[in-house]
Amino acid sequence: MAQKSKLVQTDKFVTHAHCPNCKDKVEVGSRYAHGDQMQCGNCSAGLKVVRQGNSLRLLIADLTPLREELKALNKRIFDVDAELARAKASFGIGVNGFGVGVLYVLVKVALEEQVIDRTMIAIAVLISLVVGVLLEGANYLFLTKHRQMSELADEIASLRVEAKGLQQKIKESSR
Repeated sequence: MAQKSKLVQTDKFVTHAHCPNCKDKVEVGSRYAHGDQMQCGNCSAGLKVVRQGNSLRLLIADLTPLREELKALNKRIFDVDAELARAKASFGIGVNGFGVGVLYVLVKVALEEQVIDRTMIAIAVLISLVVGVLLEGANYLFLTKHRQMSELADEIASLRVEAKGLQQKIKESSR
């Protein structure tokens, strides 16, 4: 409920309301009628005065900057989400398992003078897969891939919270 107090300046009464942008307390003098615009002393947002009977509400006067900020946030969320998907799908250092498998075949052929056969190929593929999975697991658990994915997921969560706050401000000021 709005509170009224005497003001020594030009207004006889001052009503307090909260800025919908920064939530700071704003003094609204009786000279401000329904539909008038004023500025928040804290965040400088343009505010529209809405008086209905004895109640007072402040709305954000121009929603264009909020809508543009929301659009930019949604684009950033999309971009970071795509980056996270790429990080999850990347082979990272696990692809080096293939190199170990090839190295196994080269050692067997060049140094041990063995002939390439199905058994050697099967062992090389198995070595490649095992080493690749182990390297990728180590990368995920201990190295940069896990940290990068965690940071991206945290950024997405933070951006979504910020976007939800902007949507709420737009919704409240659109009524």
